[in-house]
Amino acid sequence: MNACFSLSYFPMCWKAAKVVIIGKPNKPAYDSLNCFRPISVINTLAKVLEKLILSRVRWVASTHQWLSPSQHGFIQGRSTESAAHSLISFCESSNLAKCTTACAFLDIKSAFDAAWHPAIISALDSRNCPRYLTQLILSFLSDRTAFFSLNESSLTVNVGLGCPQGGVLSPFLWSVLIDDVLRLCFPP
Repeated sequence: MNACFSLSYFPMCWKAAKVVIIGKPNKPAYDSLNCFRPISVINTLAKVLEKLILSRVRWVASTHQWLSPSQHGFIQGRSTESAAHSLISFCESSNLAKCTTACAFLDIKSAFDAAWHPAIISALDSRNCPRYLTQLILSFLSDRTAFFSLNESSLTVNVGLGCPQGGVLSPFLWSVLIDDVLRLCFPP
C-alpha cells in the first residue's frame, strides 16, 4: 500500500470490476435499462487502498475547507435532514427580510456514471490537492475495465467515464466535482 502512495499508482489488477446488475426499487416494470443499476464488485485490497486514499484526501479537504457549507450529499454529519433544515432557515430569513425566494432542485441522472475524469482532476487541482494524491486518484480512475456475465455470455469493456458504482472513493469525488455548482452566485 505504501508503494502505491509513493508511486501514485493504483494497480491495474485492482481496477477490474465484476458488474452486478440490480433492479432499482419501486419500479412498476423492469422492461427498460433505466430500471437497473450497475454495481461494481471490486477486489478487497482495492477497497482497502480506496479507503486509505479517501482518509488522506478527506483530511486535506476538511483542513482546507474544500467543500461548500451548502454541500450535504455524501458528507459525514450531513444528510437530507440537514439540507432541508438549511433550506427552511434560508427561506425563513428571506421571508423576514421581505425578499423573494426561488429554489432550484437538481437531480443529475446517472451522476457517478457520467463523471468526467478530467473535470474531477481539475477540481482537485483547483483546490491544491497534493500532487501525489491527484496522480493516485487519476491512476484509480484510468484504465478501468468492467466484466459483465449473463448465463453463458460474457463481455469485458473498458470504462473511460465515471466513478465506479459501489466504490469507496466515488461519493467523495462526486462531491468535489459538483461543489463548484453550489458556489455559483446568482444575481438577486
